[in-house]
Amino acid sequence: MAHSAATVGRHRPFPDAWERPAYSISDAARYVLVPAATLRSWVAGRFYPTQAEERKLFEPVIRTPEAKSPWLLSFRNLAEAHVLATLRRHHHVKLVTIRLAVRYMERRFKDHHPLINPGMRTNGIDLFLEQAGVLEGVSREGQLGIREVLEASLERLDWGVSGSVLRLFPFTRLGEREFHGPRVVVIDPRISFGKPVIVGTRIPTRAVFDRWTAGDSVEDLAKDFERPSLEIEEAIRCEQQKVA
Repeated sequence: MAHSAATVGRHRPFPDAWERPAYSISDAARYVLVPAATLRSWVAGRFYPTQAEERKLFEPVIRTPEAKSPWLLSFRNLAEAHVLATLRRHHHVKLVTIRLAVRYMERRFKDHHPLINPGMRTNGIDLFLEQAGVLEGVSREGQLGIREVLEASLERLDWGVSGSVLRLFPFTRLGEREFHGPRVVVIDPRISFGKPVIVGTRIPTRAVFDRWTAGDSVEDLAKDFERPSLEIEEAIRCEQQKVA
C-alpha cells in the first residue's frame, strides 16, 4: 500500500492522508515539545472551577478528526499544535486569548485549521496580533516579538501549491536556539505513515534512537545509515525530547 493512500479499516481509503487520525497525545506532545497534559487540554478541553464552585468547560483549541474521541491527532492538528506550542513557549500568551483569536480566524477563513490556513501566512498574522492586542494590551515591541515567533514556527512548515500544509520540520531543541536548529527531521504523512524520518530518506528517527539507546555510537550509526553525524544526532534529539 502506498504511503499516500492511508486506509481506514481493511480496504476503504481515507480521503485525506493529512486528516487521518495518526498521532497519539504522547507522540504528538514529544514532536512539538510540550507536556502531554498540556496538549491533551488543547484537543479535549479542560474543566476549571468557577466562583460558584461549579465546573466550566473551556472548549478545545484544536479540532481533531474524531470529536467524540480526541485522543488521536491528524497531521494538520500536529501542525497547529506546533504553531501554538511555539507561541505559548516564548510569549506565554494566555490560552483564552489564543482560543478567542482562533475562533475569530475560523469565522474569517471558514476553516477548522486557521493557524495553518494560507491566510495565516499573510494578513492572518495581523489578525492574530489584533486579537492579542485587544485582549492582552501587548506593546508594539511585544507584537513584533509575537510576529517573529509565529513566522519562525510557520517557516518549519512546507506548503503545497494549493496552500495546504504538506510537511513539518519539527523543532528538536528547546530555548532560543530552537529557531536556528537545522531542518534535518521531517514529518510527512506520505512517508513512513507520518512518523518522523531523516530528510531525504525513509529512515525513521525511532530506528536510529532505538539503536543508540542499545549502545551504538553516533559514529557507528552514521556509517551504517550512510548519513552525516549531524543528522544522526538530530534524529536522536527528536525521539529523546520529553517535556515534563
